[in-house]
Amino acid sequence: MCRSLRSDQGIAESANNRTGLTRVRIRGGERRGTKQIRRRGGVRSYYVMKTKRLVVIAAIAAVSTLRIQTLSAAQADAGGVDANFVKKVADANMTELQLAKAALENAEKQDVKDFANRMEKDHGNAQDQLKSIAEKMNVPIPEKVSTQHQHTIDRLSKLKGEAFDKAYAKAMVEDHTKVVAMFEKTEGKLQNPDLKKFAQDTLSTLKEHLELAKKL
Repeated sequence: MCRSLRSDQGIAESANNRTGLTRVRIRGGERRGTKQIRRRGGVRSYYVMKTKRLVVIAAIAAVSTLRIQTLSAAQADAGGVDANFVKKVADANMTELQLAKAALENAEKQDVKDFANRMEKDHGNAQDQLKSIAEKMNVPIPEKVSTQHQHTIDRLSKLKGEAFDKAYAKAMVEDHTKVVAMFEKTEGKLQNPDLKKFAQDTLSTLKEHLELAKKL
């Protein structure tokens, strides 16, 4: 009997021990499972945060690129405005110089010849200043007048006396009206400081020329 009871107790203890071990293992598994879940959650959070950061960085890079492109485009456009202005003014100066030469040869009235002398002086000085500025800007100056202006020069050069005086006076009013308007429209858009100052100084002279031309 005693041996039987001891045997039964041993079996029970052994069973209890095995059960306890099983519980420990189960609890340990539960703990390990919880840690794994937490770790998995942490990894997900990490990747979500990392993705958000990449999106923000990409957005900042896109905005920066757009600003650089916009600035580059603006600078390129400004450079184009300056160069175009130089070419137009050079064309106008050369036209006035050639017409002034024709006036000194073909005009009849003295006031027309005096006006031509003023044109030759002022536009000659303006052309010299423009050439100096254009050289620093690496902008080429046209070597001859535009086709449209050449037609005007050819037409007036064929006239003499009173006919020339009237045609020349009309051409001076029309030309200076257009040039003054061009200066006023472009002056505020110029980027080169020397060219901008040249435009401001020359504009007042052109307005004076226009008023004198209206009195011819």
